[in-house]
Amino acid sequence: MRDERGSGAGVAIGAACIILGISALCATLKFLPVGTCDPVFGLPQALMTVAQALGLAGIVALRRGGVGDGAALALAIAWGILSTCALGARGCAGDLAALGRDDIIYGAGGGLALSLLIHGLGGRLRDAGAGGLLLGACMAAAAGAGSAKLEDSLVRQKMIETFGRLQIVDEAIRSHVEHGGSPPSQASADVEELLKDLGPSGALLPTKDAWGRPLRYERRDAGWSLTSLGAKGKRGPSSDGPSRDYVDDLVIRDGSPFAWPEIPCGGKARPGRGAADARRAPAR
Repeated sequence: MRDERGSGAGVAIGAACIILGISALCATLKFLPVGTCDPVFGLPQALMTVAQALGLAGIVALRRGGVGDGAALALAIAWGILSTCALGARGCAGDLAALGRDDIIYGAGGGLALSLLIHGLGGRLRDAGAGGLLLGACMAAAAGAGSAKLEDSLVRQKMIETFGRLQIVDEAIRSHVEHGGSPPSQASADVEELLKDLGPSGALLPTKDAWGRPLRYERRDAGWSLTSLGAKGKRGPSSDGPSRDYVDDLVIRDGSPFAWPEIPCGGKARPGRGAADARRAPAR
């Protein structure tokens, strides 16, 4: 009778831990955007850490409650899929339409590693004492935080890559103007619509940002503005200076950086304007 009560309590505790862990996984998506200058261990990483520790605790409790290897493995796989979705969605600010190959690869890799770790530890810790449980929880928590941070580094790289594409297009427009042409006359258009106006130099220009969305062009009096709408693909916010959050717009205005990724963190230096500046610089 005592064993049955113990088994029932283990299943109940395990189920509660799994439910709380799923809630923590979902909560990581409520704290987007992930800033380019987040602390090493920020709130999203803390939530992912708690989620993985709870996931491990849930499987251990269920194993102690009598759940077999097959059910524990299925639960670990399901947990890995949920972790994959959470990690991948972070890379596209929750906008699944912008989910890219790298997001899927990083998210699936992290989720697979977490599911294997939690399943393996769950079996080993079934009869472990408090010290073993604590060590296992720390391992699962560290793996969760590391996975979230790795996915965030991919986002930072996308910001840098996108701003580089804006600079390439801006360089082509300025070169076209310097050789006697005029900035494209469209009041507002995707960059792809401008390529024929830029002549041969427009043939190989990037037209999309690193999230797969069109780069935007707008005519500004005698100048122009180039914009990426960021990970969420929605207009704004943007400001004159380094951008910390990857849902911010990235902007080059009138040939000069207006809103750019703050890399390295804490730096205020405005990025260079490209090869045309180097050509105009006096020779030494």
